[in-house]
Amino acid sequence: MSGALVLVGEPGIGKTALLDYAAAATGFRVLRARGVQSEAELAFAALLEVCRPILGAVDRLEPPQAEALTGALGLSDVEGATRFTIGAATLALLGAAAEECPLLLLVDDAHWLDRASADALAFAIRRLHVDSVAALFAMRPGEGRPFSGRQLPELELEPLDVRSAAALLADRRADLEPSERAALLGLARGNPLALLELPREAAEEQAGPVRVGKQLERAFCARAERLPEPSRRALLVAAAASTGEIGVMAEALERLGLSLAALEPAEANGLLTLDAGVLAFRHPLIRSAIYQAAGASERRGAHRALAGALEGEDRGAWHLAAAVVGPDAEAAAALERVAETATRRAGYAAAAAAYERAGRLSQSTEDRLRRLSAAADAAWLAGRTAHALALIEEAVALTPQDGRRGVLLHLRGTIEHFGGNSIGAATTLEHAAALLAESNPHLACLSLIEATGSLLAAGEVGEAVALSERLLQIADPTQPDEHLLTSLGRGSALVMDGRPEEGMPFLHRAAATIREQELLAGQPRNLTWAAMAAYWLGDIPAMASYAATAVRWAREHAAVATLTFAARLLGRAQLLTGQWSAARAALEESLGAARIAGLMNQQVQSLALLAWLDAAQGREGDSRRRIGEAITIADGLNLVWRNDLLRALVLLELGSGFVEQSPVSRLLASLGNPLLLRDTPASATAPELVEALIRTGDTDGAAALLEPFADEAERIGQPYPQAVARRCQGLLAGEDAYEEQFLRALELHALDSNVFATTRTRLAYGERLRRSGRRIDAREQLKQAIDVFDRLDAVPWSTRARSELRATGERVSPRNPALTEQLTPQERQVAVLAAEGKTNREIGSQLFLSPKTIEWHLSHIYRKLGITSRGKLSRALHDESQATLMAPS
Repeated sequence: MSGALVLVGEPGIGKTALLDYAAAATGFRVLRARGVQSEAELAFAALLEVCRPILGAVDRLEPPQAEALTGALGLSDVEGATRFTIGAATLALLGAAAEECPLLLLVDDAHWLDRASADALAFAIRRLHVDSVAALFAMRPGEGRPFSGRQLPELELEPLDVRSAAALLADRRADLEPSERAALLGLARGNPLALLELPREAAEEQAGPVRVGKQLERAFCARAERLPEPSRRALLVAAAASTGEIGVMAEALERLGLSLAALEPAEANGLLTLDAGVLAFRHPLIRSAIYQAAGASERRGAHRALAGALEGEDRGAWHLAAAVVGPDAEAAAALERVAETATRRAGYAAAAAAYERAGRLSQSTEDRLRRLSAAADAAWLAGRTAHALALIEEAVALTPQDGRRGVLLHLRGTIEHFGGNSIGAATTLEHAAALLAESNPHLACLSLIEATGSLLAAGEVGEAVALSERLLQIADPTQPDEHLLTSLGRGSALVMDGRPEEGMPFLHRAAATIREQELLAGQPRNLTWAAMAAYWLGDIPAMASYAATAVRWAREHAAVATLTFAARLLGRAQLLTGQWSAARAALEESLGAARIAGLMNQQVQSLALLAWLDAAQGREGDSRRRIGEAITIADGLNLVWRNDLLRALVLLELGSGFVEQSPVSRLLASLGNPLLLRDTPASATAPELVEALIRTGDTDGAAALLEPFADEAERIGQPYPQAVARRCQGLLAGEDAYEEQFLRALELHALDSNVFATTRTRLAYGERLRRSGRRIDAREQLKQAIDVFDRLDAVPWSTRARSELRATGERVSPRNPALTEQLTPQERQVAVLAAEGKTNREIGSQLFLSPKTIEWHLSHIYRKLGITSRGKLSRALHDESQATLMAPS
């Protein structure tokens, strides 16, 4: 089994000593790395240090992962990998190496790891479950905490108690007088390093309380000040260096008229070690103390010498930047080259830092603008949203009102859009589109389609319609992708505005463009647009097909943002077609990807759909927990469109029998604008509220809500909205009219693929028949409903149908759980991919899991389903899927 722990403690508390103790354990292959403050902007520096001893296992990775990892580590020329691909490749490498020998990963001073390495290691460690890998990370509190919030357990290291501290002093500093020992015990406050390193006179010199770290830095500086002047100069170069390589140090010192011999007094004084061609300070505090104590000009001189010794390397560029005062064209150009290299290797955090520093050092406004714009884009790709927005604002101030400002505003609007600031995003994106209309019409179209979506999410339907009109004006009808975006944006806005006669032709145009043009090959974004067009048109099989293809592409390329959207579309389609176990797996995958990518508004939508599924299957506690989490996020983002959440909450009440004073009314009131009850026709909210109002006895309110919906459903012309409208009319109709409505509803359902909705109509029809005294006819509908509800594991609905059937005088058999209800969502994903014939390694690369974890999941899947081979697994899943899809209609 795998395990990880983050050790957190102040300098000198004993973190390194604990790592050294762990390293002495037998039976492990130890991988060690240490964060270095001066290397914090060098992409993947620490990851290379960790992976170097096990790079021989790269050949056992899937080719895309092997290419991504070697490209990130600078071992090949492969470009274009995402940070998630690199994280997945790191996971695969650790898993492959652990098959040979258990691994022990030890990372000291993790607070100084470069962001790219920290992301990759955290991504991998969180997903190692059954592999023989143990990991310990040591870091200081309040120093960026790169592993905080990453679901890794932390242990705060406490100071030594008085008795232990006294024992340490007695053992290691027996020369101290009792009074000196007592003074140091009070001053060190249980810090082991302070107990061992503070001089005996420190207590006398200290007039008031000071942090232990500062005390130690003063002590180390005092020891350095007693060294000869050449040794102090050489020690400063060592402190400024981003490397402990003796060869580099020797060349840098030579440029200052010094040699390695100048460091020997520092070594004799216990400040550093020179061993096996590597220079190392005895403790990081010594390095920082020496560096901070030096004057600014002295530090620049040390960096200049190091820049010369490392000329042509990324580290050399950073030293050159640290050596200059004010703008410097040479240093800025060198850092821009560093940023370009980091971008090619997907080290976006490092690229952002290098571009930003290059911008600050630029002499011309044009150079500064270009570099700050690139820094903002890299920061966004690195997940540093707030910093990206700050850089955009700085760059915007340098731009005239032209296309360059438009590109920046598009990026800002995109960030605001995905962050949930719908109104702000729409305003920004509209401005961007105006600036881009002539120079970059395609980006202008993208800006307006995102702005339209933001306005719809904010409930500003009228403004969304107006904006979609502008889409028509700027799009080039000869460009198929622009034609697709224009048609989809315009059509969806008009349908949401209650004008389906005008909107549906645009949506049909979008679908035709997809069929007739080569828009899907190599353009995964268009796959999700195609799925959305099919969804608006009620073509759920096509929606599922497009979304499944997009999910496969996103998994293979570790495109997490695309995976979030595509997996949710696939899950929604599977909910409609009754493939609920597959839907749960897809929606959990979507939610997990949204959490990885930090896409808060996407999390709301995935949580809402999972809450709906939990409600349908009687998992009330899980459903309410997800609804609560989603509402908290939505409130923080000011998201107004919450119909998925409303449907989940109403379904909870309908499934449990529905009582007066339902919380539905409170949620509905929070939505504010009744226009937001409009949805894509395949996911109508109004009928749910109509049924809820009927169940509470408010038939007048139900009729008032149903009338405009039923009228609009007829005008849309799709089977599903017409069918549920007829169901509601059947619930409201008198004894002489309800049967006609229900029979027509079932005729329309036969043209649609919504299994659950069809079965709910049968239940409602059976209930009316039973109450009319037609018990035999009621039994036919109720038995068919029970059969499907059982297959869906829709427990509350199955229970309700059984109660109705029992009331007809029929004997009722116990509920028969669905075949795969025991499989977890993750097991379901593994089972589906295994049934497709994929190897454990291929499955692991797509699901961001190690092959060993896939093997572990498969053993549980086989045991739960009572099978022994992948061939039988394929049949079991096929039979279960077909049983649901072939439900009576």
